Amino acid sequence: MRCLSVSLPILMLIPPAVVSEMKGDAYVHFSGDFVRIGNRFIELVITFGNNTGGGIYGIIDKSTGVDFIRRKDAVGIGLFVLEYWSEEKGWYQGMLGRNAKKITYIYRVWDDGVQLNITWSGLSSTEAGDKYFDVTVSASIYVPSGSKRFYWHISVDSRDDTVIERIHFPLIVGVSQIADPESGDYLVVPNNSGILIKNPAIYKIGLGGVPYPSGFNNMQFIAYYTTKPSSGFIIMNLDQTGKHVKAFPISYDTAGWLWFRNEHIPPDFKPRLKYTLPYPVVIEIFNGDWMDAAQIYKSWAVKQWWTSKGTVSERDDLPEWIKKVGVAADVLTRYWERHSRVWNGPFSNVPRIARAMSEYYGTTPLLMWRGWEKHGFGMAVPDYLPPTEGWRSFTENVAATHEKGGRILVYPHLCTHSFNATGWEKARNYAPMDR
Repeated sequence: MRCLSVSLPILMLIPPAVVSEMKGDAYVHFSGDFVRIGNRFIELVITFGNNTGGGIYGIIDKSTGVDFIRRKDAVGIGLFVLEYWSEEKGWYQGMLGRNAKKITYIYRVWDDGVQLNITWSGLSSTEAGDKYFDVTVSASIYVPSGSKRFYWHISVDSRDDTVIERIHFPLIVGVSQIADPESGDYLVVPNNSGILIKNPAIYKIGLGGVPYPSGFNNMQFIAYYTTKPSSGFIIMNLDQTGKHVKAFPISYDTAGWLWFRNEHIPPDFKPRLKYTLPYPVVIEIFNGDWMDAAQIYKSWAVKQWWTSKGTVSERDDLPEWIKKVGVAADVLTRYWERHSRVWNGPFSNVPRIARAMSEYYGTTPLLMWRGWEKHGFGMAVPDYLPPTEGWRSFTENVAATHEKGGRILVYPHLCTHSFNATGWEKARNYAPMDR
């Protein structure tokens, strides 16, 4: 094993000397402001220029020559953001490695790959140029020989009373259109039954980042690919517990350059956070489309505990009716009746819809029922009970839906608590934030 350690005080750039080490086909190369780490398939370029503190300057598929970082001046935000609430600004701000008081890095050459470790101390802030935090962040990037993957890890050691609420890592910014609009670039989002967005950079499409695990975001990856030439990258959070909260928000700047902000939520919103991300983040280059991206994730997911019992049809611990569900649909009754002109009918419509869908599709329909709540869907959360037509009407129509060949799914929205809902004064004592 070989290693090199370099310390960078604030405003000092990497020394201009060229240093290069290689093991197998994996390598790390230092030149000027840039660090290149990769192998014969892939290359990651990190820049310390312009006080970025280590921004992703390039993600390169060597088989096609595609570099997914199209806007090089956008990388100044750095490799990570630790998000906190600013009472002065009345909104979230970020702790950054950019302009940190001290940056050190060390590389290691193993028999099966190379690893780059970077440490930032005395983080800067998006809030003010002279504001610093007594926080240390350490990140590592590992590239195996003969692989198309980068493995990422991060840890946070805060001695500051500011509460860190989100960790964005790694930040990938400056992604934009590669293929012609007709051929298309695509964003792959495993939300609900799957979303494929064509040319998201052209149409400036952003995503708020639905949390995983949830009934909406049901896989731990997001992917982007271009069709001409065929090349893409997938970001995966390989959390084997499946329980740590995370999200994949996508934003864009005024020019339409996409920002991939892989978001991780610490388990506690407390000062002086000491936290190591308990799973690796993987960025892998692939050649193909959304199916190829899904297969990459599937090769890992089928080995996890939540898939260990086989497919739904193979399992013996599930009721038979679940195995027979062939179609699902949203059903809305009294949807925001008190706050909108839209009225979708009484509870008795639900079994009628079940019968019609069962006869038409020849299978068991699963009806996702919204608008049964006391105040209507999404109103005065979580003050849902009793149902707006009362318990008798609710239970009778659920039973009638079963008789007509359908099944009911009701899902309460429980990630927030309305200030005007019954019980807020008691519930606020357990709220993670007071705003």
